[in-house]
Amino acid sequence: MNDQTTNISLKRFLLLEACPVDWRSLDLYLFRDEGVVFYVGQSHFAFARVWEHLLGGFKGHSMVGRFVWCNWPASMNFAIELLSSHSGQFDGVGNDLNAAERQLIQRWSPCFNVSLNS
Repeated sequence: MNDQTTNISLKRFLLLEACPVDWRSLDLYLFRDEGVVFYVGQSHFAFARVWEHLLGGFKGHSMVGRFVWCNWPASMNFAIELLSSHSGQFDGVGNDLNAAERQLIQRWSPCFNVSLNS
């Protein structure tokens, strides 16, 4: 079981040159500010996927990445939250990655998630 959760400001995330070893197993990620989650996603390597969104925002390939850059510099106060689908909070969905992502989307109703979002 991996109950680790990492919450880091976007400002600090951008300074990381490599993924910290203990973050490599984290497979869910959220873009958020204090009270609003903008996007929930999943990837077997969430750290790298967050970077793909940020870099894809420059060319419009990622809506959430574009949102970050269009709201610069205020977006530096946004947060990146990395979680594991194997944590205790997802025991109720069998620690399944897809089900854990769905649970987070249903809980937070992020504005950039179209699928699974009521």
